[in-house]
Amino acid sequence: SRRLVRVWHSFGLIVNGGLHSYLCSVGDEATGIATAYLEAGLPQCSEALMVAHGLWREYGAAGSPDASDPDEFRERFDAELDELESAICDQEALIAGQLLDATHTRSSGR
Repeated sequence: SRRLVRVWHSFGLIVNGGLHSYLCSVGDEATGIATAYLEAGLPQCSEALMVAHGLWREYGAAGSPDASDPDEFRERFDAELDELESAICDQEALIAGQLLDATHTRSSGR
């Protein structure tokens, strides 16, 4: 499903670049992605992303990724972002399993 593709794409960006880079590139769009995580049955990821988004807003980006500096954001909330990234990364097997199930269901015509 499209929702799972959005989830997997954001997950890859977060794992490879960190929440600081991700939020500084997507801005308030992260709230829609958090909803996609929730609808995909991944409430821990959704909550972690929403908390990280709140930190990003507190950082003072005013909703605009253009006003963000990933390094400054990371420096200010390093410990919090580490914890939130771990919460998201810990769900990798579940996300991958859902993608495999969706692919299998689609290819078998169910």
